Amino acid sequence: MAYTFYFLLITAYDSDRKTAKQFLEDLLKFIHIAPVDTEKAKLAFRIHTKDFEDALQMSSAISCKAEFIITRNVKHYKKSPIKAVTPEEFLKLLN
Repeated sequence: MAYTFYFLLITAYDSDRKTAKQFLEDLLKFIHIAPVDTEKAKLAFRIHTKDFEDALQMSSAISCKAEFIITRNVKHYKKSPIKAVTPEEFLKLLN
């Protein structure tokens, strides 16, 4: 998932690779990226949601006992046992 974030920084936000890498490195001082492995994929199949990628993120968040799922698609996580917040909401929670 770190790769996805890095890719988005470079493509969607037109960042150069050095800036994107530095931003991600700085961000990782404050957040933990939950891993996805075989067990989490199996759990994701048991989560009833339309989007399998969302289910993968929920299963990873559940497995690592995350406090939040940070996403721009909060509405996709209405039934998630882990509260979903936007990046902006998360930054407000840090203060």
